[in-house]
Amino acid sequence: MKYSALKNAGNAAFISLKAAKRLQSADIIWMDKHVDTEVLRHASVTARIFHDLPTVLSGLDHFRQRSLHIVRLLEERDTNPARERFEQTLFKAKGFEIEVIPGISNINRLSAAADFPLTARGRNESFWIWNGLSAACPGIEVWTQVASTRATMAILNPPAALLFRILTTIAVQRSRNTPVLYYSIDGHQDIYTLAQLTEWQGADRGRCHLLMVAPSPDASQRAESANQQRISMSPIIYAAS
Repeated sequence: MKYSALKNAGNAAFISLKAAKRLQSADIIWMDKHVDTEVLRHASVTARIFHDLPTVLSGLDHFRQRSLHIVRLLEERDTNPARERFEQTLFKAKGFEIEVIPGISNINRLSAAADFPLTARGRNESFWIWNGLSAACPGIEVWTQVASTRATMAILNPPAALLFRILTTIAVQRSRNTPVLYYSIDGHQDIYTLAQLTEWQGADRGRCHLLMVAPSPDASQRAESANQQRISMSPIIYAAS
């Protein structure tokens, strides 16, 4: 028996050929809320579709063959690493072979679609990620330190109660005209200035999935202090270009 976790299935146009082949062989397809339903065009007409763990487990009673194949469709707006590990551990204990198939993350996909570069030579010199679903929120001193560099800052699934504080802390270090890519959990996407977001003009902070903050437009040509100090604050991800 096989359990295939297909990650980042928020847009059917960006799934891999390997992922499409797994969908074709699936007996059970288990989907997150924000998975693009267009991916089901790759599925067999006999595949059963479920949306939560209890119905998947109850559905197992209808399948007795040794070749049972479950395909788990994941989307970054709905899941986190701890939940994924729990699900995979559960099905491994039931005798399933676990396979994880990565997809194109929302950070890469959405920034490319919006023509919002992750890094640009001579301006964006590094890339920093924080995921509010899988890591504790850093303190103000960390946000201040990273914002003072020329890192592109990607903030995934930020808690609404903390987002205003995070943005105002960044705004102290970066120009009010700094561009910010905003993407909501409902699929709304736009580019704002940092000033607009701190004043909450047009954006719903309670529905935010991704904020990507570019370096200030007037960033000077200098080596980042972050590159010299090698910011190390696990589980926050910091990647120098």
